This record gives sequence, structure tokens and C-alpha cells, in this order.
Amino acid sequence: MSVARRLWSLRHERPLLVVVTVATVLATVLWPLADALLRPTGLIHVSDYGFNDFGVYSGTVDAWLDGEPIYVQNEDGGYHGSFLYPPFVLPLFYPFSLLGFEAGPVLFGVLSLFLLWVGVEGIAESFGASLSVPERIVLLFALFGFHPAFWDFKWAQVSTLLAAILCFAFLAYERGERLNASEDGAGTRSAVLSGVLTTLGATVKLFYLTAGAHLLRDGRRFAGAVASGVVLLSGSVLVFGVEAHRGYLDVLTWGKGWGTSQLPPAEWQTAYFRPFYLIDQFVESLGITVPNVWIVGATVLGVLAVIALALAARDAPAAAHPTFALGVAVVPLLAPRAYTHDLVVLLVPALILLGIELDREDGLAWLPVFALLLVHFHTPGTKLVNEIIGAPDAVLVQPGVYGTFLLVGLAAARVAEHARTSAIGSTF
Repeated sequence: MSVARRLWSLRHERPLLVVVTVATVLATVLWPLADALLRPTGLIHVSDYGFNDFGVYSGTVDAWLDGEPIYVQNEDGGYHGSFLYPPFVLPLFYPFSLLGFEAGPVLFGVLSLFLLWVGVEGIAESFGASLSVPERIVLLFALFGFHPAFWDFKWAQVSTLLAAILCFAFLAYERGERLNASEDGAGTRSAVLSGVLTTLGATVKLFYLTAGAHLLRDGRRFAGAVASGVVLLSGSVLVFGVEAHRGYLDVLTWGKGWGTSQLPPAEWQTAYFRPFYLIDQFVESLGITVPNVWIVGATVLGVLAVIALALAARDAPAAAHPTFALGVAVVPLLAPRAYTHDLVVLLVPALILLGIELDREDGLAWLPVFALLLVHFHTPGTKLVNEIIGAPDAVLVQPGVYGTFLLVGLAAARVAEHARTSAIGSTF
């Protein structure tokens, strides 16, 4: 049964799901048109197709080929506007940099979008969905118009590509589970491949590492992830040298916001995603003063909570899918400083949770779809409210933050249903 027919068949049983899904599809498919119409009006900030980050990538490729440093500090000692990824990522941009500033980023964006399209369709089909040709076309337009992905394309960022890689990591994991009982080792190879893909998708931006929560459930996936990480690091040192990696460590020390103060909404850049600002303002309203480093502590506690939940439910087969979803969903929430384009990764847990909830009689299938709708309107919604009511009240209206909390909360609840505290102790 096609997705549209199945959705129509659920109109009486789950009317909220139908309404939210139609609204989300329309909002994402029509957004590029709305973007074009809103740009000249100035009603809300609409980003141009500037491919800004690609300029950094191509410039760093040139510096590397000329034997110059990859990481260059600004006068203030920071690295704003500089290359911020591990050295081994740089060869990825080399062939695109050869195409020039316009063709290069466009091709890179199209390729990333295509891979995400294939990955999302694969996840949908793994849960029993059968997309017709028109539905596949609508899906492609919806992915392009999904605001975080659209923003990612405009800036020639890598977040869409990373989301696609994590889609394939989930598909490899699924295949490994299906072939687990086979005698030819196909299940093991797929499990190892899932670990490798998870490493590839999570090490470009290190705050994506929570996406590896599912690795704690399977030693083969964990081994594949660790082995590929060792190979990447070793090869990177051989190619780029030790000094380049010292530079990258300095970038990590600089940290893009670890433990720094939270800017008020009036000073925000357009693409800011600041979940901890909500908590920070709430604590201040109680008259409590806490050091800025509390953000680091809260992040560490969040990571430990995800690890504990994954380990506590590692022996429950029904917890496998929500564990994968949870690890990916917390990526922007626990990041030192995330932006709109980073939110495209939330497509992965939202789709997984949708499949889980559709199979439950008491499922909340509308919730992950509604979360995506909130994420879609994160930047335009936050900026519009900021312009209407001004700071600091606008901080309360960050749609993407609430959408992220919904996904994390739902995934955590589904994992917790199968958690056993004794499982954590038996792991160590």
C-alpha cells in the first residue's frame, strides 16, 4: 500500500496524524516558493544562496595543496570563519573545489540531497512503506524545502550529507539484524558496516558522536566503529602530519561556545539554536546565579544519561530502534553550539519514531511529524517573534528547540520502557 493510501485509511483512526502530516508536507514542499516571495518583502530574514561555507572549504583545500596551515586563527585568537573539521574531511571537498565557486557547491548540495533522499526512502521502506513514483518526487521536493536542509544547501554545509550517512548506518544495522541468523556472515558484515558508517557520520562534527548510542547494543557494530576511527585517524596523521592535528586540537579547545555565556535573542545570528538559553533564563528568573560552565556539566550529564539508557535496555530487542533514534535526536540538544543546518539530522530519528509509533496501538505517530514541523519553522519563527515582541521574550519561542525536546522525550520514553538497571552493572 502506498503511503498516501495508508494515510487516507487512517483518517478516522488517527485524524491528528493525517492533519499534521499534510500540513508538514505542504509546508516543506512550498517553502522554496515562500522563500522566494518573502525575500524582497523583508518581513522575515531570508538567507541568500551565498554558499559561504564552501568558500572556506575551497580556500582551505588551496592552502593544503600549497603547504600552508589548515587552521588559521583570527586576531582575537578564535577560529570564526576558518576550517573547523578534522583534517581527514578535507579531501572530500577537493573534487568539488575544482569546479569553481558556483558549480562546486551546487553539485555538492545536490549530491548530499540525493543521498539523503535515498536514505530516507530506505528507512521508510524498512518499516513497510511502499512509495509510489509521485510520492518519491514529492519526498524529494519536501526534503529540499525542509528548512534546515534548505539552509544547509544555501550555505553549502555538510549537515545534509551527515544525515544521509546516518540513514545508511541505520539501514546497514537493519540488514544486519535481519541476516543475523545466516551462516554466511552477511549479518556480521552489515553490522560492522553500520559501525563504520556511524563513525563516518559522527566524526566530522564531534558533537554528532551521541549518534553512536546504538553501538553499545552490539559488539560487532562497536568494533566496526572503533576500527574505522583508528584507520581514519592513522591515515589522517600520515597524510596531513602531526602539526595539522595539533591545530585541530586547538580548534576543539577553542570550542565554539563550550562554557561561554548565552547571547540574548537580540544579538543572535539568524541560524542560532539555543536550547540552554531557555533554562538559563529560567534559573536567572529564580534569582539563582550559576557559572557559565554549567552548560558543560549539563551536556556531560545528558551524554551520560543517553549511555545509561542505552546500556539498561541493550538486551531488549524492542529497544533497538528507539535507542538509535535517541542517540541521533540528542545531537543538536547536546551540541556546544548548534545551528539551523544541524537540525536536518532530526529527520532520521523522526522517521524511525514514526515507524515505531505506527506499529503501536497506543502510538503517538503524530508527535514526531509535528516535531519536524516545529523544526522546519525554527529559524523563521524565532526571528519573526523576535522582531514582533523583541528580546528577551522571544527566547520562549524557539520552535526547533521544542521539536527537538519532543523527539528526545519520545525516544527516551520508548527506550526506558525496556530498561533494566541491573543491565548497566552487568555490562561493566
